[in-house]
Amino acid sequence: MTRDFSGKTVLITGACRGIGAGIAARFARDGAKLVMVSNADRVFATAEQLQQQYGSEILTLQVDVTDEAAVQQLYQQAAERFGQIDVSILNAGVITIDRFDSMPKSDFDKVLAVNTTGVWLCCREAAKYMVKQRSGSLMNTSSGQGRQASSIHRTTPPAKWGCWHYPESGAGAVAHHGQRVLSRHH
Repeated sequence: MTRDFSGKTVLITGACRGIGAGIAARFARDGAKLVMVSNADRVFATAEQLQQQYGSEILTLQVDVTDEAAVQQLYQQAAERFGQIDVSILNAGVITIDRFDSMPKSDFDKVLAVNTTGVWLCCREAAKYMVKQRSGSLMNTSSGQGRQASSIHRTTPPAKWGCWHYPESGAGAVAHHGQRVLSRHH
Protein backbone atom coordinates (compact mmCIF):
# COMPACT_ATOMS: atom_id res chain seq x y z
CA MET A 1 0.00 0.00 0.00
CA THR A 2 1.38 3.37 -1.02
CA ARG A 3 0.32 6.65 0.52
CA ASP A 4 1.02 10.01 -1.08
CA PHE A 5 3.21 12.15 1.14
CA SER A 6 4.36 14.44 -1.68
CA GLY A 7 4.98 17.90 -0.30
CA LYS A 8 4.94 16.63 3.31
CA THR A 9 7.91 16.85 5.64
CA VAL A 10 8.63 13.94 7.97
CA LEU A 11 11.26 14.20 10.72
CA ILE A 12 12.59 10.93 12.18
CA THR A 13 14.99 10.55 15.11
CA GLY A 14 17.01 7.36 15.41
CA ALA A 15 16.94 7.15 11.61
CA CYS A 16 20.36 5.62 10.94
CA ARG A 17 19.38 1.94 11.10
CA GLY A 18 16.76 -0.59 12.14
CA ILE A 19 13.22 0.64 12.70
CA GLY A 20 14.15 4.29 12.13
CA ALA A 21 15.76 3.56 8.76
CA GLY A 22 12.74 1.44 7.83
CA ILE A 23 10.37 4.28 8.71
CA ALA A 24 12.47 6.69 6.64
CA ALA A 25 12.48 4.30 3.67
CA ARG A 26 8.69 3.97 3.78
CA PHE A 27 8.13 7.73 3.81
CA ALA A 28 10.78 8.23 1.10
CA ARG A 29 8.99 5.70 -1.08
CA ASP A 30 5.74 7.58 -0.45
CA GLY A 31 7.25 10.88 -1.64
CA ALA A 32 7.93 12.72 1.63
CA LYS A 33 10.73 15.19 2.23
CA LEU A 34 12.77 13.75 5.07
CA VAL A 35 14.69 15.08 8.04
CA MET A 36 16.81 12.13 9.15
CA VAL A 37 18.35 12.48 12.59
CA SER A 38 20.71 10.35 14.65
CA ASN A 39 23.58 10.79 17.05
CA ALA A 40 25.54 8.32 14.90
CA ASP A 41 27.29 9.52 11.76
CA ARG A 42 26.06 6.48 9.81
CA VAL A 43 22.80 8.41 9.35
CA PHE A 44 24.54 10.19 6.44
CA ALA A 45 25.14 6.90 4.60
CA THR A 46 21.55 5.76 5.26
CA ALA A 47 20.20 9.05 3.94
CA GLU A 48 22.42 8.88 0.85
CA GLN A 49 21.15 5.38 0.10
CA LEU A 50 17.51 6.53 0.36
CA GLN A 51 18.20 9.61 -1.74
CA GLN A 52 19.69 7.45 -4.49
CA GLN A 53 16.94 4.84 -4.29
CA TYR A 54 13.93 7.18 -4.13
CA GLY A 55 15.22 10.59 -5.21
CA SER A 56 14.05 12.02 -1.90
CA GLU A 57 14.89 15.49 -0.68
CA ILE A 58 16.62 14.83 2.65
CA LEU A 59 18.08 17.01 5.38
CA THR A 60 20.44 14.82 7.40
CA LEU A 61 21.57 15.91 10.86
CA GLN A 62 23.71 14.39 13.57
CA VAL A 63 22.01 15.46 16.82
CA ASP A 64 22.07 14.39 20.46
CA VAL A 65 18.36 14.38 21.42
CA THR A 66 19.29 14.94 25.07
CA ASP A 67 20.80 18.35 24.26
CA GLU A 68 18.02 20.93 24.54
CA ALA A 69 19.73 23.57 22.38
CA ALA A 70 20.58 20.98 19.71
CA VAL A 71 16.94 19.79 19.60
CA GLN A 72 15.71 23.37 19.28
CA GLN A 73 18.16 23.95 16.43
CA LEU A 74 17.10 20.68 14.78
CA TYR A 75 13.46 21.74 14.50
CA GLN A 76 14.43 25.26 13.46
CA GLN A 77 16.63 23.89 10.65
CA ALA A 78 13.89 21.52 9.50
CA ALA A 79 11.28 24.30 9.40
CA GLU A 80 13.64 26.70 7.62
CA ARG A 81 14.60 24.10 5.01
CA PHE A 82 11.15 22.70 4.25
CA GLY A 83 8.73 25.37 5.49
CA GLN A 84 6.79 23.09 7.82
CA ILE A 85 7.00 19.87 9.80
CA ASP A 86 4.04 17.59 9.07
CA VAL A 87 5.10 14.49 10.98
CA SER A 88 7.66 14.08 13.76
CA ILE A 89 8.53 10.48 14.62
CA LEU A 90 10.53 10.10 17.81
CA ASN A 91 12.34 6.82 17.45
CA ALA A 92 15.75 7.42 19.08
CA GLY A 93 16.38 5.06 21.96
CA VAL A 94 19.03 3.15 23.88
CA ILE A 95 19.14 0.11 26.14
CA THR A 96 21.64 -1.19 28.65
CA ILE A 97 22.15 -4.76 29.73
CA ASP A 98 23.55 -5.08 33.22
CA ARG A 99 22.75 -6.52 36.62
CA PHE A 100 20.41 -4.39 38.68
CA ASP A 101 22.73 -4.47 41.68
CA SER A 102 25.86 -3.44 39.77
CA MET A 103 24.64 -1.08 37.05
CA PRO A 104 26.43 2.28 37.12
CA LYS A 105 24.22 5.30 37.68
CA SER A 106 25.63 6.79 34.47
CA ASP A 107 23.99 3.96 32.45
CA PHE A 108 20.66 4.58 34.17
CA ASP A 109 20.95 8.32 33.56
CA LYS A 110 21.74 7.81 29.86
CA VAL A 111 18.73 5.55 29.25
CA LEU A 112 16.37 8.00 30.93
CA ALA A 113 17.95 10.96 29.15
CA VAL A 114 17.53 9.48 25.66
CA ASN A 115 14.36 7.41 26.06
CA THR A 116 12.36 9.84 28.17
CA THR A 117 13.85 13.34 28.28
CA GLY A 118 14.90 13.23 24.60
CA VAL A 119 11.39 12.22 23.56
CA TRP A 120 9.90 15.00 25.67
CA LEU A 121 12.29 17.62 24.24
CA CYS A 122 11.45 16.59 20.67
CA CYS A 123 7.70 16.49 21.40
CA ARG A 124 7.87 19.97 22.89
CA GLU A 125 9.81 21.45 19.99
CA ALA A 126 7.72 19.76 17.29
CA ALA A 127 4.52 20.92 18.99
CA LYS A 128 5.68 24.55 18.83
CA TYR A 129 5.87 24.40 15.04
CA MET A 130 2.76 22.29 14.60
CA VAL A 131 0.63 24.57 16.76
CA LYS A 132 1.66 27.51 14.54
CA GLN A 133 0.77 25.43 11.45
CA ARG A 134 -2.48 24.24 13.06
CA SER A 135 -1.64 20.73 11.86
CA GLY A 136 0.82 17.92 12.31
CA SER A 137 1.33 14.50 13.80
CA LEU A 138 3.67 13.53 16.61
CA MET A 139 4.50 9.85 16.91
CA ASN A 140 6.55 8.18 19.61
CA THR A 141 7.92 4.70 19.10
CA SER A 142 8.41 2.59 22.16
CA SER A 143 8.51 -1.05 23.09
CA GLY A 144 6.44 -3.53 25.01
CA GLN A 145 9.01 -3.18 27.78
CA GLY A 146 7.17 -0.06 28.85
CA ARG A 147 4.50 -2.31 30.33
CA GLN A 148 6.52 -5.12 31.83
CA ALA A 149 9.53 -5.60 34.02
CA SER A 150 12.58 -7.17 32.46
CA SER A 151 15.29 -9.25 34.05
CA ILE A 152 17.76 -8.14 31.36
CA HIS A 153 16.94 -4.51 30.44
CA ARG A 154 16.42 -3.11 33.91
CA THR A 155 16.49 0.58 32.99
CA THR A 156 14.46 0.35 29.79
CA PRO A 157 10.95 -0.39 31.18
CA PRO A 158 10.66 2.78 33.30
CA ALA A 159 12.09 4.93 30.50
CA LYS A 160 9.78 3.42 27.85
CA TRP A 161 6.80 3.71 30.19
CA GLY A 162 7.17 7.46 29.84
CA CYS A 163 7.00 7.16 26.04
CA TRP A 164 3.80 5.16 26.32
CA HIS A 165 2.17 7.98 28.26
CA TYR A 166 3.33 11.08 26.39
CA PRO A 167 0.54 10.62 23.85
CA GLU A 168 -2.07 10.59 26.59
CA SER A 169 -0.64 13.77 28.11
CA GLY A 170 0.19 15.52 24.86
CA ALA A 171 -2.98 14.76 22.92
CA GLY A 172 -5.20 16.91 25.10
CA ALA A 173 -2.73 19.77 25.09
CA VAL A 174 -2.44 20.11 21.32
CA ALA A 175 -5.51 18.47 19.75
CA HIS A 176 -7.43 21.75 19.64
CA HIS A 177 -4.62 23.10 17.44
CA GLY A 178 -5.15 20.39 14.82
CA GLN A 179 -2.39 18.04 15.93
CA ARG A 180 -2.47 14.31 16.49
CA VAL A 181 -0.27 12.58 19.04
CA LEU A 182 0.27 8.85 18.53
CA SER A 183 2.32 6.11 20.10
CA ARG A 184 3.49 2.92 18.43
CA HIS A 185 4.89 0.09 20.53
CA HIS A 186 6.94 -2.70 18.97
